[in-house]
Amino acid sequence: MIGVAQVIGMKPTLRSALSGLPASANASATNCVGRNWATAAAAVAAIGGPMADIPVAVLRQTALPVSDIPAAMRAYMVCSSGGALVALLIAPTLILHVGLFAVTLGCGVIIVATGVGGLLLLGWGDLETSASESD
Repeated sequence: MIGVAQVIGMKPTLRSALSGLPASANASATNCVGRNWATAAAAVAAIGGPMADIPVAVLRQTALPVSDIPAAMRAYMVCSSGGALVALLIAPTLILHVGLFAVTLGCGVIIVATGVGGLLLLGWGDLETSASESD
């Protein structure tokens, strides 16, 4: 099985030296050695990842009854880990067949579409209500 590191051309020595670091640090160091700009973009994008966890945790703890929080947390962990597993399994194949730029662009489009869809379907009315209440 081929991994993402082989597809983007990381040297084996560099890959083994950086394997214990966080993903964003790996991406930054790989870009310094220099393959292409997409690695730097991934490193910058990784910085905002933890910021999504804080509002979700607050919402989970305030919107759900105390007895439902453990089940909600387990469901969240299964979905999050399962999604990461699927993404990591298909990433090397996608990068080989479509290219790194297209995969990165496609992921960005999916993220933006998910955010806009969430606002339109679930939260746009709440944003308008809270804005009018604060005026």
